[in-house]
Amino acid sequence: SSGINAEYGVVGEGYEDDITLDNVRGSSKQGTAFVEDNILESVTADIGAVHLNFGDCAINELHQMTFTLTNHSSTDPYRFSWTPVPNITFIPNTGHLHPRCSKDIIAEFKAGEPVSFQTMSVPCKVVKITFPQPLAQVADWDDRMRIIRWVSKKPRKSVCSTAEEERVASPS
Repeated sequence: SSGINAEYGVVGEGYEDDITLDNVRGSSKQGTAFVEDNILESVTADIGAVHLNFGDCAINELHQMTFTLTNHSSTDPYRFSWTPVPNITFIPNTGHLHPRCSKDIIAEFKAGEPVSFQTMSVPCKVVKITFPQPLAQVADWDDRMRIIRWVSKKPRKSVCSTAEEERVASPS
């Protein structure tokens, strides 16, 4: 006999997370960073965990690493918020991710005294959100954004007079 011909049927299923952490890069020469999928649990999305190793850092010296938070959903906007942790700051800390959009996040480490972290969990709460108006009418938002308005220091005496003004920034 010359052989047996057989046909096999293969069935599979693919899956893509709605929210992912990508493009982890660091400015610290001694630091390393990588993404490990499917570890960090959030309210509505499993977005993976970012392992940031800032290496040996001098006291009171700022070290930064960046990564991208991406919404792969074609329909759902999300709100994200990082849990506060001593010596580590995320910029932006809170914001919205529109469908098919991404946002660069900066992780900053600065300590005023010697500290050592072996493994620390820094959860990011991710929640699906809705808006009362169509999504096309909703502006992008995160906590870095400010509303600037000019406020007079002295009341104006007449329409023709000018008053000193000062810039006032407040969270949007």
